[in-house]
Amino acid sequence: MQPDAEGAARLHGRTAFSFDVVEAPQRYEFFASSAAVGCGAGAIAFTVEPELDPLTWEPVGGSAKKLRAYVRRLRRRGVEAVALRPGVPPEPKFRRAADALVAAWRRAAPARAYLLELDPWRRAQEKRYFAVSDPKDSDALWSLLVAHPVYGLEGWHLCHLIRHPDAPKGVAELVVASAIETLGDEGVRYATFGTVASLRAVDSRGFGPASRFALRAGYRLASRAVSHARAAQFPRKIQPGPWPLRYMVVFPRRAVASASLAMLRLAHAFGEGAAPRPGR
Repeated sequence: MQPDAEGAARLHGRTAFSFDVVEAPQRYEFFASSAAVGCGAGAIAFTVEPELDPLTWEPVGGSAKKLRAYVRRLRRRGVEAVALRPGVPPEPKFRRAADALVAAWRRAAPARAYLLELDPWRRAQEKRYFAVSDPKDSDALWSLLVAHPVYGLEGWHLCHLIRHPDAPKGVAELVVASAIETLGDEGVRYATFGTVASLRAVDSRGFGPASRFALRAGYRLASRAVSHARAAQFPRKIQPGPWPLRYMVVFPRRAVASASLAMLRLAHAFGEGAAPRPGR
């Protein structure tokens, strides 16, 4: 960590720490939480992140059959997903169609809490866009997937998935499957759906027994009020793997009340954002 960064952190009442993940970049979360605990913080895992390798992705079992059935049925109707050229901002015609899709989705969805801001055109040249159009109206989109780069792993976060409320079943599955296949054809080895809520708080570090009990009890209470299972429903259809833990770090570790409040707010956002799906 640079000295000026440490000084800026102290000026704002924050503590900065650094850790080395050169040898095992895909386990950065483990090293980050361990480093934080070593600096006097506490860490609790109540989210997981479904990841996959596009180059070797091959779903199996019942959900895979359902996924392929959706895709085949749509393709028989002449419905196909398209991938926009990487590194090139979308043309105005595509933007208008995408903005209309987002507007229709927002009208159909009540106001909810979301972790990520939906801004498809910010730094558009760095993102990837995949879409499914209405075969009877090329100016109308049925679904849109916006992927953000994950630079350290040379991969992509399949971040915003929007489906038109009047679109037929399977358009979300079609656009995601096509995006993964496209990335695999390009040799990409890492993709993620981002974090989703775990059914329970499964791991904590740096807290005493009483604090761990309080944090887990609070999370169980929150999970009864919101639908955490639904948050992971769509990714499970796609069959990513692995699903590594993700940690929330709290400093100092004795600040259990602050940790509980932050965890409950995030739990609320995960649950509220789960319906309707997809649409992150």
